[in-house]
Amino acid sequence: MTKLEASLGSSATKERLAQVVLVGRPNVGKTALFNALTYSRKAMVDAQPNLTRDRQEAVISCDEVKVTLVDCGGWVDHAKDVITKEITKQTTIAIQQADLLVMVVDALVGWQPSEKLLVRRLKAAKCPILLVVNKAEQWSKEHFYEFAALGLKEWCAVSALQRTGLKELRSKIAQLLPSRPVVAEEPVPVAAERSLVFLGCPNAGKSTLINRILGTSRLIAAGIPGTTRDSVTVPFSYQGKRYHLVDTAGIRPAAKLASRLETVSVLKAFSALKLANLVVLVLDAHAGPRDQDLRLINKVMREGKGLIIAVNKYDLIAPSDLAKLKEELAWRLAAFSTLPLVPISARTGLGLKALWRAINEAFKAKDSSVSTNRLNKILQSAAARHAAPLVNGKEVKFRYAHLINSSPIELVIHGARVTHLPAAYRRYLTGYFQQALHLEAFPIKLIFRSTHADTTRRPR
Repeated sequence: MTKLEASLGSSATKERLAQVVLVGRPNVGKTALFNALTYSRKAMVDAQPNLTRDRQEAVISCDEVKVTLVDCGGWVDHAKDVITKEITKQTTIAIQQADLLVMVVDALVGWQPSEKLLVRRLKAAKCPILLVVNKAEQWSKEHFYEFAALGLKEWCAVSALQRTGLKELRSKIAQLLPSRPVVAEEPVPVAAERSLVFLGCPNAGKSTLINRILGTSRLIAAGIPGTTRDSVTVPFSYQGKRYHLVDTAGIRPAAKLASRLETVSVLKAFSALKLANLVVLVLDAHAGPRDQDLRLINKVMREGKGLIIAVNKYDLIAPSDLAKLKEELAWRLAAFSTLPLVPISARTGLGLKALWRAINEAFKAKDSSVSTNRLNKILQSAAARHAAPLVNGKEVKFRYAHLINSSPIELVIHGARVTHLPAAYRRYLTGYFQQALHLEAFPIKLIFRSTHADTTRRPR
């Protein structure tokens, strides 16, 4: 563990809300119940087993008691394949951290022998257990005796699909939570919680990178393309700042999407992008910059989001190939030369400090207030350094510039004949403002407006 990793790990908030963990076999409706209790569609739901892999978390209120609800993947005893083993490992971690375990069973299929084994595991955790019988649309209390064999006293019946029985479930959760000291948490403005979204192609190393930042194996990183299916948000605190680290599924070209689930995974990733304050595009150095990487960069730019490119797996590049890689990066990313580019290794921690420095600098520049006076000085400096070309033999005169939107960043430039400026000069002004405001990571949109009736014709 590097010095930075140690500081990142030690910065987490000590106090936390009670953890209420949903556990159970695959396909008993844990994720549907999670969505019902959170009044959202935060987690993906499908009849396919093991769709839920990483732990999803959300804060809910149960009889005015706030708790963190945790959704886990389906529990499989004696898992054989790599993915299922990792899912079970993540569920085990959640069980160990739980203050209350909510075991979900399926009313339609009845109790299963594997659930008895799971109950033994849960009882070893030494915390309260609540049995929730899901899919109980046509169910009465007399049917519960079938599940009495599991040996759990506290229970309730719900239907996540029809959202019935949820009020009783919330009350049960509040009653069974062990007494905890009341922690007066300081209210945090929504704007103070920064959303940092990690995008990239499959197997680029996004999950491994987030795990490295957190200093723990919070996300499943099996080294198999398509491991991450859903977008997962992990709260994180560092140097007094609060972040939401968002892991997303690897995004392949639209023509190569193989299933409906993969399409939904990509849509969830793009939904996360729309809510991002800053994006880290994880690029696989071993594979080199691909066409899909360029498509994703363009997508982020069109959304008006800030972007940092993390060139991952840099440690796998032979010293003799480094020059070739740098040349290829410079050539393929020539149109995005202003973007911060940081070589890293999520596996070893190489470049992690530099990446976090770039993230902090990007947020610092974005959060800085910019006065109209400063914008005008930058505009005049740009014009003095490189005068605008004449328009039909007439001089372009800049009057003033002002900010009209901060997310995405939009500046309006007023003046005579500014609407006729050629594209090359507009790009020059954009780059000049980015450099002067230290906003290289963010796209800036310039809007040109004439200050009076301008009869000048655009040159052919």
